[in-house]
Amino acid sequence: MEFSLEDLSRFIGKLKETPNGCWEYQGGKHKDGYGLFFLGWKSHLAHRVSFELFKGPLGDLQALHSCDNPPCCNPRHLFAGTHQDNMKDRDAKGRGYDRSGENNGRAKIGWPQARAIRVLKEEHRATTDELCCLFGVSRHIVQSILRNETWKE
Repeated sequence: MEFSLEDLSRFIGKLKETPNGCWEYQGGKHKDGYGLFFLGWKSHLAHRVSFELFKGPLGDLQALHSCDNPPCCNPRHLFAGTHQDNMKDRDAKGRGYDRSGENNGRAKIGWPQARAIRVLKEEHRATTDELCCLFGVSRHIVQSILRNETWKE
């Protein structure tokens, strides 16, 4: 990215410091809360613009937040990393999405039904086909539950 003095002035004018030290972008935002700064007709993520302005080119790397605040553009809160680094950072901070069990919007059953499938099968009170009919799910779902691949406890 190349910046003119006018671009720099316009960018800095859109930043507001918060008590926690973040420089929150006050311009337009992406649906996920990240600032969007326009250079010409092209939009750029504001935190990436800040990184490149104050720290240098990122190339293929991403600008990652140590503060976990999407609109933050404070270069002290930004570090360069890969997409994989970003995912590891997210998981290490406990911000990953748990889409298992009832948290999965496509789940056909709940925990009580998954437990019942296991108990009925363990006690030899129902076959796999009977469990499919009883709970209205496919053979694949029942087998995944029984193998503890899904609905893990």
